[in-house]
Amino acid sequence: MAISPISNHTTDPAPSAIKPDANFNINDTVKPAAPNVIKTAPPPVSEIKNVAATLNRLAQTASAGVSFQHDESTGKTVIKVMDTETGDVIRQIPGEEALALSRAIDAQQGILLKTES
Repeated sequence: MAISPISNHTTDPAPSAIKPDANFNINDTVKPAAPNVIKTAPPPVSEIKNVAATLNRLAQTASAGVSFQHDESTGKTVIKVMDTETGDVIRQIPGEEALALSRAIDAQQGILLKTES
């Protein structure tokens, strides 16, 4: 069995034979495009309630068992999917557990941030 030196091997080009793309510059850095995010204030609660009422009217006309509400204690919009025959809640987003957790965190936040003067 004969072993030939690597320099005589002809199946792969030698590193010096590989030429980089003329347009490629190793010093160029790829910068991600800045997202077009416009930060705005959240809509007022009255506007959220008006939108929820409008969505409820639309859902009723479509005979869908969907309800949109605004939870006063957490400030979150709650979506409920209801069984139209029995009125039972099939699914709620966010769930009662998540709302309860949010209420508990809000209650504790006041204690954690409370400072004495």
